[in-house]
Amino acid sequence: MKNLLLASSCCLVIGTTASAQNLAPVITSSIAPFTEFVGAPARSIDLTAAFADPDASSAVQFSVLLPSSTGIFNIALDGVHKSITVANFLDYVNSGRYFAPDPTTHMLASSFVHRSVPGFIVQGGEFIGTVDPSHPGNAQPIAVVTFPKIQNEPGISNKKGTIAMAKVGGDPNSATSDWFVNLQDNGGAPANLDTQNGGFTVFGHVTGGGMTTVNAIAAVPAFNFGPPFDSFPLRNYTPPAPIKLVNLVSINAITVIPPLAFTATSDNPAVASAAISGKNILVAGLQSGTAHITAKATDLDGANVSQTFTVTVAAGPARLANISTRGQVG
Repeated sequence: MKNLLLASSCCLVIGTTASAQNLAPVITSSIAPFTEFVGAPARSIDLTAAFADPDASSAVQFSVLLPSSTGIFNIALDGVHKSITVANFLDYVNSGRYFAPDPTTHMLASSFVHRSVPGFIVQGGEFIGTVDPSHPGNAQPIAVVTFPKIQNEPGISNKKGTIAMAKVGGDPNSATSDWFVNLQDNGGAPANLDTQNGGFTVFGHVTGGGMTTVNAIAAVPAFNFGPPFDSFPLRNYTPPAPIKLVNLVSINAITVIPPLAFTATSDNPAVASAAISGKNILVAGLQSGTAHITAKATDLDGANVSQTFTVTVAAGPARLANISTRGQVG
């Protein structure tokens, strides 16, 4: 794994400023009008069949320890265009490989940001911070246990705010667990990350105000301990003291989150109510009449799209009388 970091370090240099562009959600199918009966169970409609995010098939939330606080940033993952890389990254997240039991403390240890170059990138996903068994007060990095290397998927530019996979120099198809976030536009000269070594695969972008947290990571002082920790960000650290776990910029949680948030409103709530339950909209008929329901999908950058459908509420269907016949004699 150290070879991966060293090769990546040789290949990455400072680039120029640019911003990643977000694509707004789209309507994939129209919700048809329907009739509902008063008092019937609420009708459930799956909104993921009605809306989609063109550049976010899924998303994750990072929680990171900063010098005096915990920072949060979200990543929209573009599995539509970079399916291999997104599936690989989610394999690490869902299997828990960015975390590991500490052999000394037997507590769960987390990965950390091991490389930070101001104006260029912050990088993580390669090491987990554990306790040094010989010196229990000190930190000892261990390598993330990796899955097999994956096929390179270049094509999206390494712009500011994008997340991409690091690789071994001279081997385009060598990405495993190691990711980096671009602090500036590094796709073109002089970094040329879009073309060198087959191009570095961008598979998502930081959403909303998340770059505030990423920039706060980049602002943490970095120290040179020699490769692979030659630009090593450390919290509240004063050299030449030993490095402790509390000094690491630890990623203490990575959580899968929905790429879209849904809301719903009714223009006639006395006739039909509309409520969101997870990815579904629940429509209930309350009294006879007509209501127009508006469903809205909002992505993690705040862009949204909506559609409106009509619900006609009718009185409950007549019930057949329970008639019984009895045989008569005589």
